[in-house]
Amino acid sequence: MITIRRRSTWALTISMVLAAVAVTTLAAAGQEATEEEQAFLDAAMDGDVQGVRESLDSGIDVNVTYDDEGVSALMQAAAGSHAELVKVLLEAGAEVDARTSDGMTAFLIAVDACGSNHGDLEIEEPYWKVMRLLAGAGADVNAKDGDGQNAMAIATSYGDERLVKVLAELGAR
Repeated sequence: MITIRRRSTWALTISMVLAAVAVTTLAAAGQEATEEEQAFLDAAMDGDVQGVRESLDSGIDVNVTYDDEGVSALMQAAAGSHAELVKVLLEAGAEVDARTSDGMTAFLIAVDACGSNHGDLEIEEPYWKVMRLLAGAGADVNAKDGDGQNAMAIATSYGDERLVKVLAELGAR
């Protein structure tokens, strides 16, 4: 029997979408991303802390998104389990509960990416760290995506008991 999960793996999906879109548009203005904005978002996708810091130091808006999907640098850092980068972006004022066009937050993206790697503790632990950072910064750990699924429902759908325990420790219901 083949089981098809309702959700895609966010880490892989975001990387694939962003790699396929070399020249993107900004959601707010419908214009092409500047070279500097593109470099910032690419650095976030790659987990390049120094590149992100340099972009922020040059005045890049920490909340700029790739396109009308609304994927931000913080969401990419969460999808890639880049805890140090998540911390840098939060300190720079990234919107912790910003949403994609389908209602995903950085926290939900981290939960989904972690759950999709269920069973591999070495991969899961960095996601737990990202979730703790986001929760500590005020992320709504009970937020629901556009389909009405919250973090606990996502974790349960993967059958990941360790992730469910981490979420419960963070106050998710």
